[in-house]
Amino acid sequence: MVMSWRSNSFALRRRTDTGTEPYICGTLVQDTMGTDAHCVTLCPVNQVLRGCIMKSFVLLLSLFTGTLHAQITLDGTLGPGVSLKGPEYDIQANLGQQHGGNLFHSFEQFNINLGEIATFSGPNSVENVISRVTGGTRSNINGTLKSTILNADVYLINPAGLLFGSEAQLDVQGSFHAGTADTLRFSDGSEFNARNPAKSLLTVAPVSAFGFLTESPQSLTIEGSQLSTPWENTLSLIGGNITVSDATLEALSGRINLASIANPGDVMLKPQDLVLSAQAGDISLQGSDITVSGITSDGEPIASGRGGSIYIRGGQFEIEDYTLVTADGGKINVQADNFFVRGELASYALAGTGQSSSIKIKVVGSTTFSEGAFFLDRTWMVMSGILI
Repeated sequence: MVMSWRSNSFALRRRTDTGTEPYICGTLVQDTMGTDAHCVTLCPVNQVLRGCIMKSFVLLLSLFTGTLHAQITLDGTLGPGVSLKGPEYDIQANLGQQHGGNLFHSFEQFNINLGEIATFSGPNSVENVISRVTGGTRSNINGTLKSTILNADVYLINPAGLLFGSEAQLDVQGSFHAGTADTLRFSDGSEFNARNPAKSLLTVAPVSAFGFLTESPQSLTIEGSQLSTPWENTLSLIGGNITVSDATLEALSGRINLASIANPGDVMLKPQDLVLSAQAGDISLQGSDITVSGITSDGEPIASGRGGSIYIRGGQFEIEDYTLVTADGGKINVQADNFFVRGELASYALAGTGQSSSIKIKVVGSTTFSEGAFFLDRTWMVMSGILI
């Protein structure tokens, strides 16, 4: 339940030699359920402009801020329909349902504000934490999304949209897959539907695809976030139009999936591919660093120094403001209808590691290179189906 407030200002008047004038003013606040009227402030009229309005505003703000802490609410389809208490939200296994290695959660709303932490917990038998948001409002993530379950992958879908803000962080023990899909599909044909929960069938099978059911899937936006997964794991961002600006996406020696879809269809996660069964949407990378490098930020190789893989599937795909996409010793695989570059797309081989690296780009429409650099090392490109 989303709580809102209504307020009414009032003034008591007193008689003077010239008539009447306001003497005491205040604001009466009441929640929309009709309970608990609150007298926010009373003060003489000569303080109205200086203090009364300000006091009223501060108290109104405190009341409103209190409602913001009910940002994670279970929808009651898999367990109790309750609002969790923040700012440290404890999402335990008994709030959802576990089937085999899959732990399912269902939320009416899922938001993490600045300074807040949402933690998924459960037994080590859990392999996948699979969550949906059914309430019809976008999820705003500007705090820490955490999982304490050893090696468990985390899935989060919200067909109303996802926004990761400048303070958003991941603290998960496995891979992280987020999207604005309507449903998640499983290898046995089951689905976990956020738009129509009654169509869901909980299963022990692994997730195989993100399913989109509407003509205009909602956008997924990354604004200034630093999102990373542990070594050799995957970071997936799948939705309608995708915008990544002033952000860092990192999966050291792992895999990053970026896929945008524009109409009904599926995005299928394959071991060596990312396949769309519908028209692709737009992807814009602006002033960001996207890496699956095999080296640390200090320049030291991780294990054998093997880089990971980056798979990008979009219609209009733009790299701007000197975005850096790197897969040292790994590979970058891009498929797009149109490709615009004003930045850097690079895949380097690490000296002495013997690891090959490649960039594959398949563009069926136009390709534009503007100011900036476009580096290729041990690479080949495919444009309009012609190897060059």
